[in-house]
Amino acid sequence: MRYQPRSDIPNHPAILANPDATGLLEDHELGGPWLVTLEDCGDPICDCDNVRLTLRQVDLDGSLTGGGLWLTEWIISSTGEYVGSDELGTTEQQLLDRAISALFPSPLSDFGGQEAKTRRIEARLSKAWIPPTEIHQGIMQSWVHHASETGSISLGGTATAGDVEHAGKQWFFDLFYCVNPDCDCRRFNVDVYEQRPRKSAPDQMDFVERYMVQGRFDDHSLEVIERLTGSDEEALAVVRAWFAHTGDPRETFERQYHQLREMARHSIAQGAQKQPAPRRHDVGRNEACPCGSGKKYKRCCGRGR
Repeated sequence: MRYQPRSDIPNHPAILANPDATGLLEDHELGGPWLVTLEDCGDPICDCDNVRLTLRQVDLDGSLTGGGLWLTEWIISSTGEYVGSDELGTTEQQLLDRAISALFPSPLSDFGGQEAKTRRIEARLSKAWIPPTEIHQGIMQSWVHHASETGSISLGGTATAGDVEHAGKQWFFDLFYCVNPDCDCRRFNVDVYEQRPRKSAPDQMDFVERYMVQGRFDDHSLEVIERLTGSDEEALAVVRAWFAHTGDPRETFERQYHQLREMARHSIAQGAQKQPAPRRHDVGRNEACPCGSGKKYKRCCGRGR
């Protein structure tokens, strides 16, 4: 089996038709070509080196072949190992084994390394854009949302700013920062979610919003500014447990804060490419946002208000 990265075949019809593809695999016995896509977990704070390998059989023009195989597996990029599936048939197993042999150690190890992941995060941040109206209104921004491929849990994605186990429960977090260049409040909001089994499917998990806790860079005080259930004591204990678990991540928070403020300055310089609908002050925080985004008001135009 022979692998060709997209950089070697930029004008191949299958590569042109599939801009997210990493390259092509060809095999005389198994046919093909096989479109290769490599993805990381999408969470910018995760230090795993797992890579999701997707193989799709395509025609030479790049379209999926009728009845062609479509196979996805998580690979440990540093070892080439994968979690086998009992549902794989003989042909699928053979295809996966041959693909890993052709892709390991490179490009799997190159793609899954932390340096490569950091470069992808920096590239996403360099292309991110914040509507100037949101900036001037003081609508707080999530670094994770802009840095991840999937978006943050607070805004409908799966990426998080961190997690911790506390009091027998698993807790996840998102961070929001003020990026208004006219403001120097130096504050951050921690959104706190509890992970619970989904009622309709107990083998799957949901993020359930519980608290919003506010802190500052210049002192160690924390204040609960929103509590949906539970108590202020639990909210503060959970956040402090996370801080203790990570060695107090305020230095990381401040770096993200400055990155977002630089992004905000760049967005303002680019000009207002699109304008959200005017804020309505009579909208309830848990009601649908009037801008039409489909999000709750407090998660959209009402963030930070």
